[in-house]
Amino acid sequence: MTGRQVILVVDDEPRIQRFVRANLKAAGYDVLLAATAAEAIDACEQHDPDLLLLDLGLPDMDGMDLFVRLRSFSETPVIMLTARDSSPAKIRGLDLGADDYIVKPFDVDELLARIRAVLRRSIKGGGNHNPVLEVGALKLDVAHYEAWAGDEPLHLTPTEFKLLAHLAAHAGKVVLHEDLLSHVWGPEYRDAVEYLRVTVLHIRQKLSGSADLKQMVQTVPGVGYKLSLL
Repeated sequence: MTGRQVILVVDDEPRIQRFVRANLKAAGYDVLLAATAAEAIDACEQHDPDLLLLDLGLPDMDGMDLFVRLRSFSETPVIMLTARDSSPAKIRGLDLGADDYIVKPFDVDELLARIRAVLRRSIKGGGNHNPVLEVGALKLDVAHYEAWAGDEPLHLTPTEFKLLAHLAAHAGKVVLHEDLLSHVWGPEYRDAVEYLRVTVLHIRQKLSGSADLKQMVQTVPGVGYKLSLL
């Protein structure tokens, strides 16, 4: 590889592989290909790509099941590719922890924009000038994307970390839905409130193991979210 960002395309359709690979290479990415779940797992373990484009209709395993398997050992950002144009499928993918979801057939410019947005929020450092944020028993090391609830580590995805860090940087204040979406996902996601709700749910579930933190992320109905100064 060349030092450029690496994207693993998991799709069993040769035509889609060729189309996506050509456009990703033209956009400056290195590309790996996998046609089966087994090949995808091997590629993730061997190459640790920066992002996965994951088709849900694979020959040897349902893409949702593969995603769960991958998440057992990797926090690599994932954009799901699917012909399943339905809200339940989209919500299920987001509920499982996918970073984004795009329906076939898709516009290549939209795909590239979504890739850029996901990669932006997965880059360590997050643009925050304070390397360590502490709110009560919650501690976030922004430089290393590490988080703790008291002495216990919190295992957050890059998206979850960036959202929680933004709330922590404004602890005690209400952060509007559109501001959170623009900061974490990008300005093109200002109206995608379902992304925000699902990610907040995941954060709350991970904080629920600590009695001091489980009520920390508070909803301000119709407005936004606030990190309580417990």
